[in-house]
Amino acid sequence: AQPPPGSLNLSGDWTARGDLLRLRSAQGGERVYLRQDDGSLQARGTDGALLPALADDVLLPTSFEGDR
Repeated sequence: AQPPPGSLNLSGDWTARGDLLRLRSAQGGERVYLRQDDGSLQARGTDGALLPALADDVLLPTSFEGDR
């Protein structure tokens, strides 16, 4: 079954090789990240190389406190 129009489908699989992480979506896309020493994830090219266009594409670790 297809998700409703306008909804976001986040299904996929993470794989890791050392500090290089790959997210492959069920729709066929792929994102590659390198885990940095501070715990952040920096976007990389599919071969793991730093791409200048993605240099500022960083996911930062966070935590949640309290009830949700």
